[in-house]
Amino acid sequence: KKHLKVYFTFYEWLLLIIGSLVIFITYIKDSLFFIFGFIQNNANNLSELQSALESFSLEFIPVKFDWILFIIGELLFLISIIIFIRRMKKTTL
Repeated sequence: KKHLKVYFTFYEWLLLIIGSLVIFITYIKDSLFFIFGFIQNNANNLSELQSALESFSLEFIPVKFDWILFIIGELLFLISIIIFIRRMKKTTL
């Protein structure tokens, strides 16, 4: 019986993490732009910020989903998995 060590290399982890972050950012991008824009325009009125963020969270509908950025994140994620599978096939042969 051959024992096989299964692990991700540094670069595989890096691609997985970057791909995941890109996908996550794609989902929250519109919200972040709104929040940072509001803070920038109303930096002196922090009490208004809380009520605006509360109403924003109830009424917010994203304007546009960035499919290109999402696909880039997915590709980074998939490339990492493909590299991992190829490396594992080489070690089992």
